[in-house]
Amino acid sequence: MKKLICVLFINLILIGSAFAQEKTPPVKADFVRTIPPSARTMIGGLSKSVDVKILASQIKDTSSTAYGFTTGISKEKGSFKLGVLMADIETTVRANDREKGSKAVRALVEGLSQLGAPLPLITAVINMGAAINSGVDLQAINKASIPIIRPFIEDFISKEGKMVYLRFGEWVQAMRLAALAGEGGKMEVAANFIKEVNMADYFLIEFKNKGLPKGVIDSLKGIAELGKAKEIGGKEVRTTQKAIDTIFEIMG
Repeated sequence: MKKLICVLFINLILIGSAFAQEKTPPVKADFVRTIPPSARTMIGGLSKSVDVKILASQIKDTSSTAYGFTTGISKEKGSFKLGVLMADIETTVRANDREKGSKAVRALVEGLSQLGAPLPLITAVINMGAAINSGVDLQAINKASIPIIRPFIEDFISKEGKMVYLRFGEWVQAMRLAALAGEGGKMEVAANFIKEVNMADYFLIEFKNKGLPKGVIDSLKGIAELGKAKEIGGKEVRTTQKAIDTIFEIMG
């Protein structure tokens, strides 16, 4: 066990270091001019208002096939799926769900491989998965390993010019989990997320003239309008969920 932890630590040191403290939840702002928050920030914020185990229970399958990282996948869709997966890893590891977390990390290895990530990064993720499988405390992995690996994943995607797709996947999955929490009784959580972390206008601007399918654009427009509503209740949350499902269907 100690040997495995040392190997993981050395491997992470080789690819660099980064702060391990999660950022504070985003505040209401003009998101058209704001960089989208990461999955770590959004899931961290949600977990302060709703039991993260409830969020993790909404993630039904974290196997590689669930994310559809197939040979020949476009970098745009691959980056989107990677964003969804990063949100799922943040959620399942925080929830101490070792089985889902382990499968999600294996899916991350597959996704990075299909997108052509550098070997040292893939090796670091493999070793993180080995630590999870060996019984290393998941909260230690959440506080130390994930924050170290994440910046290198983002750097790789940034160099590919697809960072907006990664952030899109992270936001869509976080929005989905928030909406599902609302349907499960946490209506205030869902309403606050839809109003205060509504990045739809931002993505509409970023994706302008990028040839995204009409269904994705229309869904984003619908979510943007919901964010401007004076009150958000069950109907609005269900409408948001439907729009999110459409985006997943098209981008998947």
